[in-house]
Amino acid sequence: MLVLKKTFFILLISLIGSASVVWGKAFIWTDDEGIQYATDKEESIPEKYRDKVKIILDPVGRNFEPGDSPDSTVVNFVRRKKTIVVSGFLNGNYPVEFLLDTGSTDVLITEEDARVLGLDLTQAATVKVRLADGKVIEAPRIRLDSVRIGNAKVNNIPVVVGKTRLLGLSFLNKFKVVIDLEKGKISLSGY
Repeated sequence: MLVLKKTFFILLISLIGSASVVWGKAFIWTDDEGIQYATDKEESIPEKYRDKVKIILDPVGRNFEPGDSPDSTVVNFVRRKKTIVVSGFLNGNYPVEFLLDTGSTDVLITEEDARVLGLDLTQAATVKVRLADGKVIEAPRIRLDSVRIGNAKVNNIPVVVGKTRLLGLSFLNKFKVVIDLEKGKISLSGY
């Protein structure tokens, strides 16, 4: 119990400190049929859409560390107030930012994410979700092809559709997760 209290205190103190920011880019464009695409590789954008690309500057680096290996990855994160924000991808190439939430059972995505990914929520099962304020709501629960943070990827993952993005235990429990608050890095291993 003493170790847990000490760890929580160190985590709390570290969250109050400052964080360095590494900038990355994501590119979003819409084709002639109205389908929206996203990538972090500019060269993969079809030539005819390059002048219509929206560039997102992302204050969470997608650059991996030299220590990355086939079964582990290290990614940067930023702190916003008392939260940890990490970049990832939905269904392979749609870039998003998640709030890291070890208190959330599931990964949550937004209704906008579902729309852009072309997901039909009308036939989705609903689940009861308890919010941080204690209120219980019903929300659609679907499966995504994948959620990826760095090289760490979970396929065929259930997600709940709501008002915000949370990286919850349905993703995190698949890995050994080490959060280095001082360096602003998360290590995910064992995949």
